[in-house]
Amino acid sequence: MFPIEWILDPNPPNSTIGLMLISMILMFVSTLANRLLVDQKKMREWRTEINEWNTKFREALKKKDSKLIEKLKKQQPRILQLQAKMFKQSMKVTAIFFVPFMLIFIFLSGNYGTYNVAQIPGLFPIPFYYWYLICTTFFNIIFSRLLGVSLGGMD
Repeated sequence: MFPIEWILDPNPPNSTIGLMLISMILMFVSTLANRLLVDQKKMREWRTEINEWNTKFREALKKKDSKLIEKLKKQQPRILQLQAKMFKQSMKVTAIFFVPFMLIFIFLSGNYGTYNVAQIPGLFPIPFYYWYLICTTFFNIIFSRLLGVSLGGMD
């Protein structure tokens, strides 16, 4: 059996390991592109500024400090501008990889879609969609930490 046939075999353990490998490769490429295309330092600076503003604003609302609320509301356009910049930066990678990743997912779904591709011994089988989601999430977290790439609101 050729390696690609082995990876695309819809029966465990081949499917379990095959989807892990595919997910690992896709998430590595995506995270590496994110690292290379997005200014991570600037994103962290913006996120810190936004989080500090949000914290101050929540505290001012909680304390009902109208002077501080007004002062912070004057800063709100800048915060909204920073959020828009962050969104634009994060969309760079999405714009590049959305269509190819969707095509890969459709192909994989056609190959594995109706199968239970993984098995937790003694518990239950895991269908393709859940196993793929588990694998991509796991590898996204791992590679993001290794490559110093931010995961949305998490750092």
